[in-house]
Amino acid sequence: MISIIIPVLNEEKNLASLIESIRIQNVAHELIFVDGGSTDKSQEIISKSNFKFISANRKGRAFQMNEGAKFASGDILFFLHADCKLQADSLSEIIKVLEDKTVIAGSFVMELRPKGPFYRIYNAFTTINSIFFTYGDAGLFMRKVTFKYINGFKEIPIMEDIEIQQRLRKIGRFNKIKIPIITSSRRFKENGSLKQILIDIYIILTWHLGWNAGKLKTLYPDDYR
Repeated sequence: MISIIIPVLNEEKNLASLIESIRIQNVAHELIFVDGGSTDKSQEIISKSNFKFISANRKGRAFQMNEGAKFASGDILFFLHADCKLQADSLSEIIKVLEDKTVIAGSFVMELRPKGPFYRIYNAFTTINSIFFTYGDAGLFMRKVTFKYINGFKEIPIMEDIEIQQRLRKIGRFNKIKIPIITSSRRFKENGSLKQILIDIYIILTWHLGWNAGKLKTLYPDDYR
C-alpha cells in the first residue's frame, strides 16, 4: 500500500481537485493530511472527506511530512504538495518503479498549468534526472524502510526536498517517472515568470554554496507552498 502524505497550510482552493485526482487511482492507498495551522476551510474540507487528518503543533513542510510518516501504514511513502494533481495510473507507476530493488527513491516530472511557451521550457527541464531539476512539487516517493533508514526529512525551513535527495542519491538510484504531476503555477503568477525563475535559481545555487536555509526562506514564504 502507498501512504500519500500531504502537508497543508491554507489550501482550501486546491484540496477538492487534489482529492478527486487521488480517488481515481487503482492502487491501494491511504491519504494523510498534516495541517500546519490553517486559518481557512482546509481542515473542514479534509474532515468531510474522511481521510486521516493530523493537526501538527507547528507549521513547516519538513516537520509536517515527518509527522505524517509516523502515522503511515503503507510500505511506500509518497510526499505530495497540496496544490498538485495526479494523473491516472500515477500510483501504479510508483509500484512498478520500486519493484527494481536498485531504485532507492524517485519523483515524477512536472507539468505547470496553464500551458504556454515559458511553462513548456520549464516543464522540459524537470524531465532531467538531476538534483538541480527535481523538486518536492513533483512528488517524492520511497519505501518506508528507506525513509526510516535516513531518518526522514531534515527539519529545515526550506530546501528539505533537495537535502533529502542529496542523501538518497548517495545510497541508490533515483528514478523519474515520465508521467507528469500537474503542478500549480501560482508562484509564477504572483511574482511574474521571469522573477520567480530567477528566485528559484538563486535559492538553489546559494543553497549548494552553503547558505543558511533560514535566510533563504525569506524568499519563499509559506503561502507559496
